Amino acid sequence: MNLAQEPDNTLLLSNYAQFLYLVGHDHDRAEECFRRAAQAEKPDAEALSLYADFLWHVRNDIWGAEERYLQAISAEPSSPYYASRYARFLWRTGGTDTCYPLESYGKVS
Repeated sequence: MNLAQEPDNTLLLSNYAQFLYLVGHDHDRAEECFRRAAQAEKPDAEALSLYADFLWHVRNDIWGAEERYLQAISAEPSSPYYASRYARFLWRTGGTDTCYPLESYGKVS
């Protein structure tokens, strides 16, 4: 099984994208593979979550990352794993530039 034989296989696309990103440092090709995996007919939560990490850490695309995390949660709503990945993202970014900004703890309404 390889990408030439199965060009729309989300597992192969996301694994190859991870390789390109982490080992090959070819971020443009990695993003293309992640994008193809994210656009699959049947959403794959793991591929979407990995793409979100890439967008956040490499492209600094907070909005794009958040959208992918939310898509991952929608793809597997019963999995706490993807909800926890999104929670980590919100915690680390402070939530200020996301769809759901977190209120300051010192602020009282």
